[in-house]
Amino acid sequence: MTNRLFLLGRQHPVFEEPDDNAIIWRFLEFPKFVSLLSKRALHMAHGHRLGDPWEGSLGSATLDQLKLEAKILGIPETVFIGSNIQTFRKAAPKATAVSCWHLGEHESAAMWQLYANRGVAIQTRCSLLRGQFGVFDSNNRPTQPFSILHLGKVKYIDYTKTVIPTNNTFWPMVHKRVSFKHEQEVRLAHFSFEDIEEIIKDPSHEAPDFNLPVNLDQLIEQVYISPRQPDWFLEVVKDTAAAFKFNPARGVRSTRDKDPIF
Repeated sequence: MTNRLFLLGRQHPVFEEPDDNAIIWRFLEFPKFVSLLSKRALHMAHGHRLGDPWEGSLGSATLDQLKLEAKILGIPETVFIGSNIQTFRKAAPKATAVSCWHLGEHESAAMWQLYANRGVAIQTRCSLLRGQFGVFDSNNRPTQPFSILHLGKVKYIDYTKTVIPTNNTFWPMVHKRVSFKHEQEVRLAHFSFEDIEEIIKDPSHEAPDFNLPVNLDQLIEQVYISPRQPDWFLEVVKDTAAAFKFNPARGVRSTRDKDPIF
C-alpha cells in the first residue's frame, strides 16, 4: 500500500473540509509518538478497529426511512436492506482506513485524558496536512498506481432521529454518536475497493492497517507533552525527537501547566 502514490481528493460531497488555517491535533501515548518518529508515517487504522462498534452503521432512523421509501415505491424492503446490502455495509468499515485528528484552537482536557494521559499532542494545521499529498486531478491522472484520500469533519448525531444518506459508502464513516462530540474529529480517510471485494467474498478477511509516509518536519508545528508531567519527561521527549532527527526545540510543555495569574 505504501508503494502507491497518495493523492488528496477535494470538494467531495461527503466531506466537509476544514479551513486551511484550522488547527488540528493528534493525541498520542508515548510509544505511538516513537512509532510516528521512527516510521515517519501516519498510521491508518481501519474503521472496525477504532473501538466504536457503531463505526460505519446507519442507525434506526435511516433504516425506517429505507423501509418507508420501499413502501412508497411499492418494492420489497430487501431491495434496500436485503442480505447483500447488509453484507456490503458491514464490510465497508473494514475497507475504510482513517487517521483521526482533533479540531480546535486549543488543547483539549478530555482528549488528553482519553488518548495521551502520559504522552504528547502533535499540533499542525489543515493546510500542512493537505500539503503532504498531491491533489487528485481527474483530467490528469498519474501513470503509476495511486490511491485517493479525503479529509473532512465528523458529524455527531442521534441515530434515532437523523437519517444518514445512503448514496455513498463514505457517509456512515463521517457520522458518530453525540456522546463522542468532545472529539471534534477530522478524518483523513481512504477506501479500498480491492479490500471490500475480498471481504465480501470472505467475511473473515482482515485488510492490514498501513502507514502513510509524511514529512514530519513540514507537518508538525509543535509537540506538547501531556499536562503535569515532570521535567525529565519533557527531556525524554526532546531526546527521542533528536535521536530520530526531528527538531527537539518543537517539544514544549502543555499550556495547561501554566499557573493562574489572579
